Amino acid sequence: MAKISRRNFMRGAAVGTMGAAAAGLLTACGNSASSTTGAPASSAASSAASSAVTKPSSPVDGKYVTKAMGHESWVHVATTFFDGKITACEVLSHEETIGIGNYACSRIPAAIVEHQSVNVPNLRGSSITSMAVKAAVKEAIELAGYNVDDFSKEVTIAASNEVIEEEADVVIMGAGTSGLTCACRLLEAGYSVILVEKRDIPGGSMSMTYGGVATAGSKLQYNYDVDGSFRSSAMGTLEGMMNFWQTMEKYHRTEFFNGEMPYMTKQYTVAGDLVDWMAGIGIGFNTMGNYESATQYGASTPYLAPGCYEGGAGYAMMFMAQRVEKYEKGKLFLPQLLQAASAAQAAFEEIKTAIAKRGGAGASKGRIVLATVKGDVHDIGKNIVRVILENYGFEVIDLGRDVPVETVVDTVREKDVHLVGLSALMTTTLKSMEETIAALRAAKLDCKVMVGGAVLTPEYAEKIGADWYAKDAKQSADIAKKFFGES
Repeated sequence: MAKISRRNFMRGAAVGTMGAAAAGLLTACGNSASSTTGAPASSAASSAASSAVTKPSSPVDGKYVTKAMGHESWVHVATTFFDGKITACEVLSHEETIGIGNYACSRIPAAIVEHQSVNVPNLRGSSITSMAVKAAVKEAIELAGYNVDDFSKEVTIAASNEVIEEEADVVIMGAGTSGLTCACRLLEAGYSVILVEKRDIPGGSMSMTYGGVATAGSKLQYNYDVDGSFRSSAMGTLEGMMNFWQTMEKYHRTEFFNGEMPYMTKQYTVAGDLVDWMAGIGIGFNTMGNYESATQYGASTPYLAPGCYEGGAGYAMMFMAQRVEKYEKGKLFLPQLLQAASAAQAAFEEIKTAIAKRGGAGASKGRIVLATVKGDVHDIGKNIVRVILENYGFEVIDLGRDVPVETVVDTVREKDVHLVGLSALMTTTLKSMEETIAALRAAKLDCKVMVGGAVLTPEYAEKIGADWYAKDAKQSADIAKKFFGES
């Protein structure tokens, strides 16, 4: 029997009857090993009707849906096989902790497809969910009639020796709750901030909290409490809350406790302002109050949406992590971004070698400069564009990432380049892209500019003076072929 899911326990207990609570508990029980919920999609009905699935004597391609117990509950995974390869893998449904497990549900399937191996590294901070996804895929491999050993090569990500130099007013080591909050508030005050996290995901233990926040003294509470009844209650003020904790003698270490509570006093003193700040920047809270057979949260601790142990703290964490990167002066460094870039770079070099061996490299059809603009360290998308362009026969001068404006201008001038591709993945670096285009125009260089990146739109590309917006690598190649007169 697996461990009881905290989330399902809360759901069961909230119903208020023993029978319903028991039902909530039972949903978290089951075999800890993975379990099949489907064979190939075409035979799902027949497999559902049978308690035992017969493994084929030879591989049968198709989509297989399997499940394995994660940290909270079952993780359902769909794995597709074709011609001896895993061509697709995705988590169909899960109840893993938001802000932790959801990252593994996204990244581990992608890594399995990329490396054709279930032996990819676990996502640090989300190991249980990572292992659940891999267990489900292993079962799918067996059900499809393939050998798990053929999909079990060890995958390691080499450490990068690259040195990245950045300047900032404040450097925060650790993107936990305090680090994220401090970074956001400092950025709001106009400081430049670098936030560094050693794990693959930010947030520390924030995502694992139940999601309640004390509101004494907040505008949120005041606006709810129109008749003043809550403010007049024992828990309606800071003093009342401190008196409450004073009386909780069962929690006191009498040999140490002298009646003073400096930490908790400070914590509750700023809690109201924290709640108002979070609500003001867009972090959601559940509706306050007690309602018949519905929300029973009261006004002392409203829960981060969607509710108690429902992932609200995780959503708030991810919101703040994104907020840091939205500021022009904010940068969040996570190890997997740098590692993924290094791994992708090695893969791209292998692809280039293969293209050259089959005769893909011939006379250049045109020379193109590519660069990820100043301040942006993301270059996986740009590298994909480079490989595609080279495959089509173009000569690419790749300036790399975090490229200064003057480097782009000087290269275009010195190499007599007539087409430039600029990439940006963060809203905070779009200004650098605009400045680069403006500098190329000011230098009166005979070149056109195409831009791309997750944060761009065709409208914004036109606004900053780009000649083309490329939504993906293939479109970049189409633009290049059109520009150089190739049909």
